[in-house]
Amino acid sequence: MNVRYFAAARAAAGVEEEHFDLPPG
Repeated sequence: MNVRYFAAARAAAGVEEEHFDLPPG
């Protein structure tokens, strides 16, 4: 998954990073 897409999806969802198991970009 693209980092930019991941960041955009995360921001759109309004959820915290800890809810994701994927490592930071």
